[in-house]
Amino acid sequence: MVLVHEVGLLAPNDVSKKKIPNVRRLLHANRHRHVSAVFCGPRPNDVNPMIYGQADVLYLFHLPLEQDRDKMAKVVGLSRDELTEAMESLGPYEYLRYDANQPAPEAGEEDRRIVIKEAIPEEYVKA
Repeated sequence: MVLVHEVGLLAPNDVSKKKIPNVRRLLHANRHRHVSAVFCGPRPNDVNPMIYGQADVLYLFHLPLEQDRDKMAKVVGLSRDELTEAMESLGPYEYLRYDANQPAPEAGEEDRRIVIKEAIPEEYVKA
């Protein structure tokens, strides 16, 4: 398991930025080398699309910039307005979880791939 903070520095979307050796190798290694990674960062628009395009699970906190919501709305299958509405309903430290492993809904069914998750209770964090 690899934990990466500031994923935009390690795997930038801008091809003019310096490429970090072995990042593509890491992204392709999951199936073959049994390695997983957790990527964290504030701006989806600055991140190589392969990061979230291959993700099994995405955790989306409030995204104040429209272009970031546009990008993530497309990834999770919502309109920007739907994603914006969901994000505006979030309380402090709450987030949206998108699980790509869940099946797409049939016509008229609720989409179970994206759900609002409550913040971790303060007493649990303090413990």
